Amino acid sequence: VVSLNAYTGEVVEKYASRNAIFACNEESEEALWIESNDKKNAFYMHKGAKTSPSFTYKTKGVHINCATEVASSVVLGMSDGTLQVLQNEKDKPYLSCPFEYKTHGKTIDIACSNTSMFLLREDGIIKKDGRKNEEVIIKNALPYTSLLYAEDHLILWNRSEKKPIYKYSFATQKTS
Repeated sequence: VVSLNAYTGEVVEKYASRNAIFACNEESEEALWIESNDKKNAFYMHKGAKTSPSFTYKTKGVHINCATEVASSVVLGMSDGTLQVLQNEKDKPYLSCPFEYKTHGKTIDIACSNTSMFLLREDGIIKKDGRKNEEVIIKNALPYTSLLYAEDHLILWNRSEKKPIYKYSFATQKTS
C-alpha cells in the first residue's frame, strides 16, 4: 500500500500488504484497508501504521468484496450480499448490524458521500441515506465492477474488461 501526495506524486508512506481491500474515501486522512490473515474468515483492519487485532465473519466461505469508511465507521460489503459494520470496542473489532435491503443481489462495490451510501449491486445502483431510510434504485443493472463518488457524480468502471468509464450526474440524472 502506497500513500502519495496528490499534488507532487511524492511517496508519503509505504506499507507491506498482500491483498488490501481499501476502505478510505476522499475525506480519509490516512490509508485505511482490510486484509485477510492466515485463518479462514479472519481479517485485520489497517489504518496507517496501526493494525487492529483480528476479527472474523462467522459464515464460512464468505469473504469481503468491498469496504468504505462512513463517518467513523467502516462498512463492509460481503460476498453473500450482506453489509456489515465494523465496530471497535476496547480495541477489539467485531462485525455487527447487518443492513437490510429490499433489493437482492451481491454487493459488488460501495461508495459514500457525506450523507449517502451508494451500493453497486447485481441488480443496480442503490442510494441509501441512513440505515432506516428507504433505498432508491438510481440506475438498473450495469456491467461494472467498481464505483466511486466524486462531488456530484458516480463514476463506474470495470476492473477486468475494457469498457468505457461511465459517469452518472445527480444534478442532471443523466449518464455519459
